[in-house]
Formats: sequence, structure tokens, C-alpha cells
Amino acid sequence: MSSSKKNKSKNFNAKAESSGNNDKNVKKGGSKGPVRTFSFPAYILGIVSVIYAALLFVIFPLYYEDMYYNMGDAKWHFFKTITFGLSNEYDELVVPFTPILVFVFIILFYVVGKGDALKETLTRWKQALPVWICLAVYITVAFISTIATPYGDDILWGRNGWYMGILAQTAFVVFFFVYAFFGKHNKYIVWGALISLALVSLIGIGQRFNIDPLHFYDDLTDYNKKTFISTLGQTSWFSSSIILIIPVACGIFVLAKDKKIQWLTGILVFIEGMTLVVDDSDAGLLAFFGFISLLFIFSFKSDLSLSRFFALLSVFEASFIFVGMLQKVVPDAFIAEGSYVKFLTNSVFIYIALIIDIVLAVVFKKFEKEKKGIAPKIKVVGVIYAIMLGLGAVLLVVYVILNTKGMAGSLSSSNSYLYFDEYWGNNRGLTWISAVNAMKQAASADPVRLLIGAGPDQFNAFVYEYCGAEMEARWSAEGVVFGNAHNEWLSELITLGFIGGIAYIGVFISSLVLFLKKSEKTPELLIPAMCIVAYMMHNFFCYQQILCTPAIFIIMGLGVQLAYQGNAFFKSNTEGT
Repeated sequence: MSSSKKNKSKNFNAKAESSGNNDKNVKKGGSKGPVRTFSFPAYILGIVSVIYAALLFVIFPLYYEDMYYNMGDAKWHFFKTITFGLSNEYDELVVPFTPILVFVFIILFYVVGKGDALKETLTRWKQALPVWICLAVYITVAFISTIATPYGDDILWGRNGWYMGILAQTAFVVFFFVYAFFGKHNKYIVWGALISLALVSLIGIGQRFNIDPLHFYDDLTDYNKKTFISTLGQTSWFSSSIILIIPVACGIFVLAKDKKIQWLTGILVFIEGMTLVVDDSDAGLLAFFGFISLLFIFSFKSDLSLSRFFALLSVFEASFIFVGMLQKVVPDAFIAEGSYVKFLTNSVFIYIALIIDIVLAVVFKKFEKEKKGIAPKIKVVGVIYAIMLGLGAVLLVVYVILNTKGMAGSLSSSNSYLYFDEYWGNNRGLTWISAVNAMKQAASADPVRLLIGAGPDQFNAFVYEYCGAEMEARWSAEGVVFGNAHNEWLSELITLGFIGGIAYIGVFISSLVLFLKKSEKTPELLIPAMCIVAYMMHNFFCYQQILCTPAIFIIMGLGVQLAYQGNAFFKSNTEGT
């Protein structure tokens, strides 16, 4: 967001339907409790959740004010209005009682529902206890660190340009709770989000080939044309947003029983494949590899699912190749220049991979028609792949350490990702080194900070207190001041301390474990699981911000509800298998 500023510098039973309906649960297959179809407070909260999701997933990505000159703040203005009901400039109440409305109906649910409502909550908590413990510890520590921080001139809203203060952290937890208990899986919102993603993506693709009907690129320098895209702004912001919705399309493509749905999502997948490469975000491509790998590992449930998976890969590969063809037709118009993009769009490997995946898709489709059930018999392949990924990650870390220390011998490399120094990872190295050094110094100077943190969105104040000279010497000439470590997990360890930071990470890990465990009976849970993997891998190089963090907390909340109520909006092709 700071980069965008540089260009021009956002009645429980309602008398029930009848007393005979009081024992109607939302849907069988989940927990049995008082969250009933005709529960008035729950009904209202469900309606609110649908409206909010429509605003956040459908309208929000398309909203802007003054092109790229205030894109980050424009997004904040929209988020602040729909979430807190406050105007963008003077904190005037423009949407009456937005947060109060939610809290009033939550309280009303427990007051009118009495013991039954509390019992339902306790039942849900027991069913997903690790998730709720992590969530409770995270927000508790966030409040403690907010009160105890020695910094915090901007502790409520957060640092200007990022706005990840205690109010945002509280909103994330409320999102999770409301959607886990009262949210609705609305198919129209899902399709709306997918259509919105397609529009955003088509705008970005067009821009990369000098088709800019909205005139976003007018008067921008070549550098800014490379670093800003579509209606989401900076390329890393763009990838952090789309990478949470692409897994939804991919999951539906592989799991949905309806062939028409597969074709519709296939078109979107083709568009998003193009988007991933023209955005040229290493973090985005890493996130893509992460969630696709997870989908592969869990696609051995049936021959049809595995056939669909290879068909999905074929669509992505075809889209990459198509971008490569466009490059040759309009060579001067293509802006992204990353080596990974060139490999994906122009290498022989992609053509070979496309042919192999098409053949595998056809073969497993034939197995499915003949009801051979080959995929479940060879699921060990997925297990081996998962082991290889884990081992590969460990070996990569070991290699980087040895290479950096000059101990790799003939295998040494000067690749910026394989040699860790201040320039590592597109200049993230110095920020990570400074963050770790700041924690080391705080261990003796202010050890409490290591436990409860510097306070939400106080990374800048904390790290610059201890390592400001190093950071300024490297970045002051370029006018850059870091508000986070460009690694969300490291940033949270600093802002929430080891207790809060580990709990925060635990929210994601425990939710992921829950979804994967429950996916054996509810395959649709692979979708929020893929979203979590995509978010965690992407934000290993990025950070909390309003385009992605509110969305992932809502997705995780809906995943928890789906795990115990089973109300997915589409039928899985694995049903009955």
C-alpha cells in the first residue's frame, strides 16, 4: 500500500414459526443444537454475513477512486465503511451501527437461546477445540499487547498505509466466529466472486498487452506499469487477492458433479492461468504450486477426480502457452519479464507437460467409465509426492544455509533465492535479518516484547528502534520505510510476540488440519484447505492487508461451519464412492 502512495503521494426463535418447529436443525450431518432455521438472531446474522460477503468478494475487488494514485487508501476506505460503518476521512458514522448490529444479535442469540445457545457453542468448540484455543489466545494477546505497548500512536487503526491495528485484528476474529456459526454458503456469492475475479483478471491481462480501456496506465512510468495491475494495485496485492479465489474455481472444477459447472470453472481457470503469469509474482506462483500440490495429493479418491485434476493442469498449461503465443505476436506490449514467466510460457517443458496431462486425463476418464477404481489403489503416489515435497523443502533450507556459508562446494550458486543475504528474495533479506536482530536485542532490553509483542501493526516502531540505522542506510535514499517484514509469520511474531504469534499461526495450521481430516467425508473442505495453503505460502513473502486477510478469515470460518453442518453449495463427484 505504501507503494501506491508513492505515485501521488480507503427474537432467537422469533416466536418460532410454530412451537412444533423448535426442533428443526439447520441440516442433518452436522452438530445438533439450537442454531435452527427459524432462529431470528441467527437468521439475521446469516443475512448480514451474505451481504458482507457480497460486498467483500464481489464489489470490493472492483472498487477504486483515483486510479493507482490512492489505490491502497481507496480499498481501505471501502473496507472501513462496510466493516466499521465509518467514513474514510473523519470517522463519521455513515452506515449506522454496522459492528454494533453484529454484536447485538450475537448477544441476543445467547440471551434468548439461553442454555441451548451456550451448549451449541461449547459443542462447536469441543469439535474444533485447537482452532478456537488458538483464536482465543491470538486475540487475547493482541489486546494485551495493545494495552501494554510502549509504541502505539496508531495502535487502534494501525500504521498509515497498512491499517492492521487492534480494530482490524478484532474484526478478523469476529468474521471467523460469525461465519463459523451463522454464515451461509451462498452459491450466488461464490459465482459472483468468481465473475468478479474474472473481470479483475481480464483487466490485468489487457493492460499487460497495452489494452487499457479504463486508462489506468495513462501517464505512468514503465516501472509503475510493471508493478501495478488491474483494480487491485501493486502486483503483490493483486496476487494475494486472486490466489484466494483461484483455489475455489479449481476445487469446483475437480470436485463438482455437474459437467456444466466444470466447463464454467474451466473457462475461469484458463483466464486465471494467464493472470498468474502476466502478474509475474513469485509469491503468487509459489502459492499456486502449493495449493495445486495439495489438490493432487487428495485427488486419488476416485478415477473421475484424478481425471479432472489432470484436465485442470492441462487448462493451466494451455493458458500459459497462449500467453507465450501472445508474446510472440505482440512482443513489445508484454510487460512482465520474470524468468519463471518465460519458462512457463515459452519452454518445451510446458508443451510436453500439456501432452502428458491430456493423456492422463483421458486415461483416468476411461477408467472411471469402466468403473475400475484405479486412483484409490495407487493413492500411495500422492503420499510419496507429499513426502518428497517435505524432504525437498528441508533439503532446500539446508542447501541455502550451506551455500550462504560457502560450504556448498561445487554446488554453490549466486542465485538470489539460493544465497541468503540482505538482497535475498527480492531485497527481503535485510528486513528479515533486521527483524531477527531486533528480537535478539529486545531479549535483554525489553524481554516482555518477545512474549506479547510490540502491538498490532507496530513492526516498524519496534524494528526501527533497534535496527533503524541499518534499514535507513539501505532504504532511505529510495524513500522506502518498511511497515512489516514482508513475511506475515515473522511480522506476527514481532507484533504479537511468541505467544500471540504462534497462536496466530496456529489458527491457520489447526484449521487446515481440521479441514483435511473432515475432507474424507466432506471433500468440498479441500477448497478452504487449499485457500489456507495458498495464503500461507504467498504470505511467506508478503503480509497482512485488507485485500486478503479478511477474506481468509471468512473462508476459514465458513470451512469450520461446513465441517460440521455439511451444507456445501454443490454436489461432489465423490458422493457414494
